[in-house]
Amino acid sequence: VLGQALAANGVLKELGLRDCGLTYRGLGALFEGLRGNGALEALDVTHNHVGDQGATDLAGCLRVNKTLREVKLDVDSWGATPQIGVKGASAVGEALMETLRFRTLNLVGIHLRRVSDLLGMPPEGKEWRDDRILEEISRRWRARLLAFAMGQHTR
Repeated sequence: VLGQALAANGVLKELGLRDCGLTYRGLGALFEGLRGNGALEALDVTHNHVGDQGATDLAGCLRVNKTLREVKLDVDSWGATPQIGVKGASAVGEALMETLRFRTLNLVGIHLRRVSDLLGMPPEGKEWRDDRILEEISRRWRARLLAFAMGQHTR
């Protein structure tokens, strides 16, 4: 129901669902609704039960939704389980590689370092925190855009 309401909402800018006991199914419906939402800019789903499927659903949402700027997704604290594994982290990382140019995201607890090699990070990327990996992805997008603007890009 919340996902359907969000799809039709054109006013709500922030939504806090911190520690609500949401499972990947509920979060999946939420992320599905956000695909069609053109207003929400900040979402906090900290301390919920995301798991790989929830992270994969978030990745699908990030590929489509262009207004969401901040996602708080700290699953490390308070014993929230199931944790996001390599499959979920990979899905989110790949979505960010495709779309980070549209937004700045605050993601906590994804642990992108586990998939740093898949994201093309240097070997030391396995030691980086998520914010450092996101910064590097963003830097690479800016370099691509600059090369494109200067006519030095490859397709």
